[in-house]
Amino acid sequence: MPVFPLAPLFRGAPRRGGLLTEKEHMTMDRTPRASTLPAPLPGRRTRERSTKDLISFAEEHAATLRQRAGIGSRDRFDPRSLTRELGLVITYPADIPGLTPDDYALVTGVDVRTWSGMGGTLPDGRLLVVLHPSQTAERANVTIMEEVAHAHLGHRPSLLVTQPSGLEKRQYNQTDEDEAYWTAAAALLPRLIVAEAVWRGRSVEDLAAAYGASVECGQFRIKTLNLWADHRNRGARQQVVSL
Repeated sequence: MPVFPLAPLFRGAPRRGGLLTEKEHMTMDRTPRASTLPAPLPGRRTRERSTKDLISFAEEHAATLRQRAGIGSRDRFDPRSLTRELGLVITYPADIPGLTPDDYALVTGVDVRTWSGMGGTLPDGRLLVVLHPSQTAERANVTIMEEVAHAHLGHRPSLLVTQPSGLEKRQYNQTDEDEAYWTAAAALLPRLIVAEAVWRGRSVEDLAAAYGASVECGQFRIKTLNLWADHRNRGARQQVVSL
């Protein structure tokens, strides 16, 4: 692996703007906002996307990702199986040769609830995705799958822009982040699997663990599929039966 300076991933090199923490994904308003990309990719139209459209978009691309990985609709999805094909290099700070002590302290000293991963473009055009070493394996899967979705969808890394005031602000594209996270969640936790789990009164913790996803991702899928009320009601009934 080439020597790669990590500090610029925070300070200015092209990187993914998404990679939100689970807390941010769960607490932010997940209703897609009317927004367009600043510069449309070739062959891709920008448009406002309703929640219904976004769900359909995510389900379609999640199914495509599963086909690319050569797995069935009910199989557990290891996002690392597509990283090579999509030009992603997954690593941790300690595995990067030539990493300075200052850079290591910078990226590992931040609480895992603040960032779970960051991506920067390597000289050969591949995307280096650096994972926070303190996160769970399940959360790492979500982070990697989100980057897989970004690459699959052709999203561009964001840039840090200097404002007239002299302050630096990272570009952020809500449309790209919605598309990537919703697609990643749908790829890890297929609609049929989630619906069956809810119908059987299976806990979200059990569902998420079985498919290598975080609990927050499982909750997100149940809610976006409009199954949260059924999940809570069936879960309550299961508890009563077990008494």
